[in-house]
Amino acid sequence: MVAFSQRVANLVATEILNTESVKMRARMISRFINATDKLNRLGNMQSATSVLYGLQSAPVYRLKMTWHYLRRHHSIKYQRLCLLMRLYNDPKSAKYKRMVDRACRTPPYIPSVAYLVSALLARVPRPETLLPPSSIRSGIICQPEL
Repeated sequence: MVAFSQRVANLVATEILNTESVKMRARMISRFINATDKLNRLGNMQSATSVLYGLQSAPVYRLKMTWHYLRRHHSIKYQRLCLLMRLYNDPKSAKYKRMVDRACRTPPYIPSVAYLVSALLARVPRPETLLPPSSIRSGIICQPEL
């Protein structure tokens, strides 16, 4: 599941980067924002997260002229993207949990792997005991960013 999610994120970034003109890149990003919004409304949070990861990848992030064009010509889409990014930024936040609760009531619902891991770790009394010794450095647990 994680490998497929990474593959989708890479596909999104590749499709955007393969487009030559700034205008077409902005249109492509706008379409991916539409897709992410639709996935979010359908309750497919894992796929929405994957597409957002692709839009937030370093090579796509560095397309300054494209993002500027998107802000000017697709401002509503850009605002929607900012809202989705804030929402999906922290799976432990109250807003994210409310979104998950709403999605659970209207199946089908596919939670993100990050949410599942954080929910499982919240139930373990001492989650640091689950990690191998190599992941613990100087008494501080190295946790991946979710």
